[in-house]
Amino acid sequence: MDPVMIHIPGKPQPKQRARTVRRRGGVQTITPNATKKYESRIKFYSWGHIPHAAHQRKGPMRLDLIISMPRPKRLKNNAVEWHICTPDASNILKAVEDALNDVAYRDDSQVCMIRIAKVYHGRECELNTPRVQVVISEVDGSPDELFQVTEQGEIKWQTT
Repeated sequence: MDPVMIHIPGKPQPKQRARTVRRRGGVQTITPNATKKYESRIKFYSWGHIPHAAHQRKGPMRLDLIISMPRPKRLKNNAVEWHICTPDASNILKAVEDALNDVAYRDDSQVCMIRIAKVYHGRECELNTPRVQVVISEVDGSPDELFQVTEQGEIKWQTT
């Protein structure tokens, strides 16, 4: 599968925690509506970009995300800046991973490489609107090609 790029316009939404309630002598888990809507939006924008039958892939997958948050008026310059407050990048990632289950891969447990940047969008640049940009690709090679084990037993990224 060639890398696939998806743009999900609008303010990025974190995955909210499911709520568990007791009903009729049993327990039911309810996913919040905001999470359902955001995951549906991710699926909608992925249609047409992801090859048919990609959801049947069984191998390791990689996700690269650029999370572009709305820029507050207090930031005067036009530069892209790091977004270091809530929502957490990991919660936005979880919403994206779950929404792409049975769309880009069988299950998000296949995602074994992740790269994320969370920024305020710049006013005069490519990231000028709030959105999430996702690149989905298969992982090529084995972990041995990516890591090296030092004499002390530490695992480090390969530098060459």
